Amino acid sequence: MKTKVLFSPRGYISRELVEIIKAANQEIVAALYLLSLKYVAKALAKAVEREVSVRLVLDRDQADKYYSLDEWMIERGIGIKIVKVVKGLMHHKFLIVDKTILVTGSYNITADAEYRNHEAMIFTTQEELIEPFYAKFELLWQKAADHIDHRYKDDPAYHYHKLPSGKTYWHPKRYKHRKPAK
Repeated sequence: MKTKVLFSPRGYISRELVEIIKAANQEIVAALYLLSLKYVAKALAKAVEREVSVRLVLDRDQADKYYSLDEWMIERGIGIKIVKVVKGLMHHKFLIVDKTILVTGSYNITADAEYRNHEAMIFTTQEELIEPFYAKFELLWQKAADHIDHRYKDDPAYHYHKLPSGKTYWHPKRYKHRKPAK
């Protein structure tokens, strides 16, 4: 593959992403505004099980949303850091596999992007495109904060949880659904 473009809705972009993730041997890095499509998140988790390094930089505002899969991914060993932009968004949508494949475009990794929105993703092996995106990822990774979800810090039903990997997040003290406080 030199370069190919897929369009949604129903362009099977997520299927192509999963195939590329399955083929990873060493490293997957991505800067994503939003990742809420569990099909892709599961593929990333399986890559970690194969001992592929997976690091993601996510937008703070989107990571704080209930539909974000950030905490689920952290629990499965995916490295996640957060970018909080004061005025604006961390609106990147790119993923690099083994420094040999770049995926970028307008497509957020969501069900809406896959099935409803008109989106595009470019898949390329062109080194002259991969290198600057990889450098941008490393810059974002260095400047991004470790993922600590502060939504729950004042909620007595949650506690601060540290995984054996050293990653931390706020976690419900019990897993049963609880009604919101009135």
